[in-house]
Amino acid sequence: MRYVCLDVGERRVGVAVSDPGGRVAVPVEVLVRERGVPLADAVQPILDEHRPCEMVVGLPLRTDGSAGPEAEAVRGEAVELAAELDVALHFWDERFTTRIATDAAARMGASSRRRRGNIDHMAATVILQSFLDRSNAEAAE
Repeated sequence: MRYVCLDVGERRVGVAVSDPGGRVAVPVEVLVRERGVPLADAVQPILDEHRPCEMVVGLPLRTDGSAGPEAEAVRGEAVELAAELDVALHFWDERFTTRIATDAAARMGASSRRRRGNIDHMAATVILQSFLDRSNAEAAE
């Protein structure tokens, strides 16, 4: 089963997909949000190319685990998007994923300029891999 993951931000959306077996997350791209262009229109070509069965969306919870206005905005947009695109939807806690992705990029030797440009889809990859690891572990039990 293939998944797509979105790390939704106000200006950019990081995108990652899984392999067809739903085991490994791979970064795809960063979508730059344009005013007046619905997120569904930006995401549809990615769905057409990768044909995911389900969508995972990072939920920007506060450090204490509560949902603030940012999380509620992402939740509302994701629910509409999943309904419009007709895919199953999962939310996943995205706390600290940007930091994890930034640290990983630094360890790989990426310059700070390059890290800034790639961090959104790397964060989506971290989110999706975490989701896949948990899902696969639960399925194995």
